[in-house]
Amino acid sequence: MRKFICHENLLVRFAGLYLLGLLLFLLAWNLGYFLLPEAALRGSSVAAKAAGEQVSGSLYGELSRIFLVNLILGSIIIGFNFAIRINRVPLGYMIPLVWFILYGLTLGSNSFTIAMDQRMAPSLEVIGRSGLYEMAAYTLLAAATFSISRFEIKQIFRSNPEKNTDKKALNYRNYLAFALALIILLLAALRESMMLQNLTSR
Repeated sequence: MRKFICHENLLVRFAGLYLLGLLLFLLAWNLGYFLLPEAALRGSSVAAKAAGEQVSGSLYGELSRIFLVNLILGSIIIGFNFAIRINRVPLGYMIPLVWFILYGLTLGSNSFTIAMDQRMAPSLEVIGRSGLYEMAAYTLLAAATFSISRFEIKQIFRSNPEKNTDKKALNYRNYLAFALALIILLLAALRESMMLQNLTSR
């Protein structure tokens, strides 16, 4: 798997990392649905706390809040990638993978701040929600900043951090990936805002 997520080609890196994340998400979704009590994780995520417990009175206000939170989360990935890589894998890669797992557990246990009417059983219905598109954007940001790590640990537990001599500047493909990720995050935030407005208007 590492040869794909560390591939020279941006699209290969993205596909490898996203497929790995999807696998983790599906496992976590099933665990959350079949094993966790309903609402077991409600309010426990950083994103949930940052977004707050109240839905804005307007679609634009909710869209702005969700998009801002998504931008902050995306910048964390870039920051971790810039800091260090371990065994050639940027540290920021770990973040979307962890979020895939948390999203699966949250979805399966219906632990959203604004809860669904009932749990969502594992199915293709998830395509209609914004979560996997947000994850795609975060994964794209991680893959696009693969080469920017300032330091590296060549062998974990065996070597100390040292300056990364393979660090490369971003090129136009990376910036196009940034732009695409921002568009995806904006559209996902719009979809989520509309869903929340519909839930709270009932």
